[in-house]
Amino acid sequence: MHPKNYIQVVLRHKFTIVACIILCGLAALIYAYAKPQAFSSNISMSFHRVNKEATADYQYDNYYAGKAVEIVSNTVAGWLQTPNIVQEIYTEANVAPDDIYKDAKKFKPKQVSAHQVEMRLTNKNRQDLEKLSKATVDVMKNKVASLEVTNEQKNAFDVISEDPIITEVKYSPLMLTLIGLVAGLFVGIGLAFLWEYFREEN
Repeated sequence: MHPKNYIQVVLRHKFTIVACIILCGLAALIYAYAKPQAFSSNISMSFHRVNKEATADYQYDNYYAGKAVEIVSNTVAGWLQTPNIVQEIYTEANVAPDDIYKDAKKFKPKQVSAHQVEMRLTNKNRQDLEKLSKATVDVMKNKVASLEVTNEQKNAFDVISEDPIITEVKYSPLMLTLIGLVAGLFVGIGLAFLWEYFREEN
């Protein structure tokens, strides 16, 4: 189709396109005010080597200790993306999961440095979110403590966590409306060309 014909198709169906823009914009605006309430928790965990055994065998023990902590933090970030660990966290928090595989996707860990993992978690219930945030730290502490022990049967790594920051998830009505208008534009143009396609076929 010639580019000039594209413009003609758009002009021919301009009322359909405008209607789609308005409807999608209104739908986005309504959703912005009617969406279910949700909350977000930001959990920060830092990992440290503890109970190091004194030895003269290694001259670079601090270097290897740092690398070990980096591996531990990377392991924790991986744990928090697996359904079986998420199931443990829900059990520890005494919160019933909706669908453990879908709930696992709500856990968004990120290794921000060699010693630190930041995790964002969302839930529609604030009390459940507080329980899950605490349970996340408790489960990780237990698992990290069991990774390695010294000859004196003491844990080799420790987890330090600050109180989680919990905020309500909010979306800008203006931003959602603009997204709806743009989506409506593409939907309207798509319908216009689809209509033309079937009209030419007939």
